[in-house]
Amino acid sequence: MLAFVLEPGCWLIMQRNKISKKQIRKAGDNLAAGLLSGDERRKALDLVGHWRAAHIEPLHRTLGMLESICGHDTSTILVSRLKRIDTIINKLNRPGYHFNLITLRDIAGCRLIVPNDDDVRRIAAQIQETEQCRDIIDHMTTPKPSGYRGIHLVCRHDSPEYGYENMDVEVQVRSRLQHDWATAVEIYDLITQANLKFDSGSDEQRRYFQLASALMSHDVVDEAASIDELQKLDAKLDILSTFEEASNSMYVIYDGIDEISRSDSCLIAVNVDEQLIKLAVYPQNEEEAAASQYTLLESDATASDVYLLARAASLDDLRRAYPNYYSDISEFVGWLKRCIG
Repeated sequence: MLAFVLEPGCWLIMQRNKISKKQIRKAGDNLAAGLLSGDERRKALDLVGHWRAAHIEPLHRTLGMLESICGHDTSTILVSRLKRIDTIINKLNRPGYHFNLITLRDIAGCRLIVPNDDDVRRIAAQIQETEQCRDIIDHMTTPKPSGYRGIHLVCRHDSPEYGYENMDVEVQVRSRLQHDWATAVEIYDLITQANLKFDSGSDEQRRYFQLASALMSHDVVDEAASIDELQKLDAKLDILSTFEEASNSMYVIYDGIDEISRSDSCLIAVNVDEQLIKLAVYPQNEEEAAASQYTLLESDATASDVYLLARAASLDDLRRAYPNYYSDISEFVGWLKRCIG
């Protein structure tokens, strides 16, 4: 197993019930503004980590509800994660949005990957009927400008151990094809810095992935004309060959880990420069230690380091749910080849 050393006596643990939302919001605002350095920045990162760890119990309760809905359906992949701090800060900085750390609804997130669009709508309707569900955002009926499709729901629970009420957990429900598309966009953003996920990039790049999404969902007026347009864009942008070069480029070290269970916390450590992924697994009774380690590693991360704390029922589900960390876009590449030849 990959050995991570946890610094003793994280200063937040003894103050669990003494940290106000005002302090936490201020830490997020200052980090987003780039106002901090040195020890002050580390303390602010610890506060963000504390707020993130406070979402663990609400996340567990949401997972329990989802498991009761899905049962033992092997066609459904159910995973969860705590959002990366760099992604949180980037979201706080997103132009045109007015987020603060307290109002972010996706610090804790669950993802359900189901076989097809009908399953997306069926599962989302069942979740919406629960007492936990507070909101639904339907990107199936109205896709995002990027082309993203899926249904997001927000569930809410208290976190009594940390002294907070009404903590949000986002649930994403996607079909397998929608998941393949979303993963491809994230990897393309990583390779090109296009930031298509947040509606940046060139007009042609955006159009390429909008067309791909519409074709995958059979949501085009003239399929032949849409495929022809996608072929022409690919000839200009060379996206298919870019993906083929990037696919499965990471070397994975499990280091004696044969399997995981949903109660385990999996700390994924990616070094982009070395194209290396390492995995540390923490049992359920060490979940807070895993969350503290997550924050510590992110505090000292270089530009080539990426971390994620996630849960899945198996190593295969972990890889299938977060293939962008493994540079595994083989499913999307296969679809693209069949589409544009």
